[in-house]
Amino acid sequence: MPARRIRDRRSARQVEELQRASLLRLEDAEAEDPRFRMLDTVREYAQERLDTDLEANAVAERHSAHYLALAEDVTGRVFGPHMASALDRLDREHGNLTAALRRLTARPDAARAVRLAAALWPYWYVRGHTTEARAALAVALQLPTDEGITPARARALLGDGQLALSQGDYAARAHVRSRAPRSAAP
Repeated sequence: MPARRIRDRRSARQVEELQRASLLRLEDAEAEDPRFRMLDTVREYAQERLDTDLEANAVAERHSAHYLALAEDVTGRVFGPHMASALDRLDREHGNLTAALRRLTARPDAARAVRLAAALWPYWYVRGHTTEARAALAVALQLPTDEGITPARARALLGDGQLALSQGDYAARAHVRSRAPRSAAP
């Protein structure tokens, strides 16, 4: 959880109490975006409690929406002068991003799953997570939809083709190319 994003006093007090009780640990205090990390056992217990809570879907929805927006914002900086900070940010959020994508594909929410996978493929490509990326893109692109080829779907297909090419999978690239609109064909 980003430390500087605690906006209200009540939440800030609660975080301070958890930190004093050694249930939260501040990481990278000097970083641009310092974070708190929960002990794994505490996180697992909190997840179990959340799973029994009636608001779990609302919390999961806010989580997915937040990480979709973050991916779409930060991934635009993966290739450019802010590449290092963008990659670092996505590295720190990798677990949350994949959790959001799993949730969107399990739901299924095809439009947002494709948007998130399309936003993440450049990050996965640069970091060498090509197998993870291709698997995630395949799941997202196979979700049923009646939207046709959206800009996000075209970007996802482009990413799928580029990743297949980077792995020397020319047959898969040709298949992706045949599914992509002309303006988005890799």
